[in-house]
Amino acid sequence: MSRALSRQVDHALNDLDLTADTCYLLDLIVQHDGIAMNDLARRLAIPAPTLTKLVDRLASKALVFRLVDHTDRRRTLVHASLRGSEVHATASQWAREIEARFMAELGWSDEQLNALQVLNAPEDR
Repeated sequence: MSRALSRQVDHALNDLDLTADTCYLLDLIVQHDGIAMNDLARRLAIPAPTLTKLVDRLASKALVFRLVDHTDRRRTLVHASLRGSEVHATASQWAREIEARFMAELGWSDEQLNALQVLNAPEDR
């Protein structure tokens, strides 16, 4: 089920040169501007090298940029660029519309959909 949804989101975001994965990553960066790379890796539950490749893709499109944390030079912080925030607004709207349509096609009750949203709610640690 999640693969089918990801494929639909990937297809819709193709015009923005994003994937479902990079869209979700951009969403986290916009919501938590200046987030540390290690915090992103923990939130996404992915290895640091994989995260670095995804952030590199966003940086190559000028959607995000990295800065060294001035309080701890061992940490790298990721920020959304102005362009990244603009692309995020469009991409997240498209992704929400696709997700809503996908969920409606499942024919689940409101109670089931609410339970799923609670299970998938991001944790703010």
